[in-house]
Amino acid sequence: MYGRFAPDVTAAGAAALFVVFGLVPTEEVLAAFANPAPITIAAMFIISGALVRTGLLDALANRVVAAASHRPGVGTAVFLLATLLASALMNNTPVVLVLIPVAIRLAQSLNLAATRLLIPLSYMAVLGGTCTLIGTSTNLLVDGVARETGMEPFSILEITPVGLIAAATGGLALLILGPLLLPDRRDQADPGDEGEATFLTELRPREGYGGLGTPIGQIDDLNRRGVEIVGIRTRSSVIREGVNKHVLELGDRIIAMVTTSELLTFRNLRGLDIGLRQGPVAEDASNLTVAEAIVTLSRRSRGLRIAQLAMGHRYGMRVLGAHHHGESLGPDLSTALLRPADKLLLEGTPEGFARLTEAGDLAAITQAGGRAFRRRKAPLALLALIAVVGLAAVGLAEISVLALIAVASILVLRCIDNDEAWASIDAGVLVLIFSMLIVGTGLQHSGAVALIVEAMAPALEGLPPLMALAAVYVLASVLTEAVTNNAVAVVVTPLAIGLAAQLGVDPRPFVVAVMFGASVSFATPIGYQTNTLVYGAGNYRFTDFVKIGLPMNVIVGVAAVLSIPVFFPL
Repeated sequence: MYGRFAPDVTAAGAAALFVVFGLVPTEEVLAAFANPAPITIAAMFIISGALVRTGLLDALANRVVAAASHRPGVGTAVFLLATLLASALMNNTPVVLVLIPVAIRLAQSLNLAATRLLIPLSYMAVLGGTCTLIGTSTNLLVDGVARETGMEPFSILEITPVGLIAAATGGLALLILGPLLLPDRRDQADPGDEGEATFLTELRPREGYGGLGTPIGQIDDLNRRGVEIVGIRTRSSVIREGVNKHVLELGDRIIAMVTTSELLTFRNLRGLDIGLRQGPVAEDASNLTVAEAIVTLSRRSRGLRIAQLAMGHRYGMRVLGAHHHGESLGPDLSTALLRPADKLLLEGTPEGFARLTEAGDLAAITQAGGRAFRRRKAPLALLALIAVVGLAAVGLAEISVLALIAVASILVLRCIDNDEAWASIDAGVLVLIFSMLIVGTGLQHSGAVALIVEAMAPALEGLPPLMALAAVYVLASVLTEAVTNNAVAVVVTPLAIGLAAQLGVDPRPFVVAVMFGASVSFATPIGYQTNTLVYGAGNYRFTDFVKIGLPMNVIVGVAAVLSIPVFFPL
């Protein structure tokens, strides 16, 4: 409540206390780590990371923004529907992380404030996550807790009918309420820094490059998000206007502003020479590494052009690109004038970087702040995701097993590197989940769950089953707005199952109510991870979520509660 500790730290501390005071037997602590839910969640984070690294989500984002520039209404609708679909097929948190800069670019192209699109982005991701078992970690966690009580596991698409009704209702409500209640603060929205520096570079086609003889505007490699062509230096002139119509020829030098990831992607692309090289080429290409270096205040490096540094002759290095915050470096890479704190993206051998550090012209040599897209691997990553969803839907195997096989496949096929795969896992979420599983077990062993159920039962005993279902939904929804959704899922699921047993009804619809109540969180920026992400990106106020989130909670909640008994009879 006071925000002194992060939720995962608080949960870990609570779990430790439960163990120290003997409320959870040792074997039950170990059993929490064998729960399939957190294993599946971790695997889905890696699969989502592979979709990002192979550029699949980036390509989707490009198409959406391009469509919006021609038909704004249709483009925006497609963007939000794509968010809904993507969030149903993978964990919705990384989906929102990828699409935040896309939403900002889309808002700019439509002359809208980013605050008008970022909250809808989060809300549609939340609604999409409720459509399948794998769309949100909450659903997987509730299913895992329910299994431990002896319930039959949920299939991947079992909750889809209810999710589609909730999503359709929520989307319609957002369409009506959004123009009235969403803030319009153009000056306060984040300008869309995507975390990667943009480098001035040069691209030179070689014999055999597929883009030769084609207008620049029709070459896919040169028309991606993160690539801005600023000029073409031909054999006889420099073209600054109408570059998209220029037909690419041998000898042309393409002057471009390129993000780190796209620049590293170009580096691995056959048929293109990147950057500025002077001197001999290294014989062993496998020994080459890429790093960022910062120009120092030394007298020699200040005010020099990049070509004058003679990086190739002195250190055997290629200058891939140069970056200066907020200003243009120059007309092209070789004549760019260096200033202190400028960044250079360099390719060279470890020995070359060692000599460069000793010379003192450049400092703070670090790993490049991006990675090359592996677009040729995109079909493999997509196939892995489809296989997990499809095979789990037909009941061929447990989703946790399928997800682990998919992770192994995309690692072996090099859709994503192992270090990046592990980095894509949100460790805080897993710590929170494991800790709350231990806390939930402790509450059951101590009799706290039974005590709460007995206290609630008399108040709900005289109610119709539908009203009792609504009460469970409201309990989960209200708690989620104040506490993290995964913690609520672990604690409230056994309560709902126990309450259903007291009332003599099927517990399955009550468990579904917990899934939706703990996921469909709109009224605060702390109730769900995606809300927190857009809260910072859009510089929203807390009350912005309350104004539109409260009516959204009520509308979607009513739709969910009324539709659950239709597909899960009480």
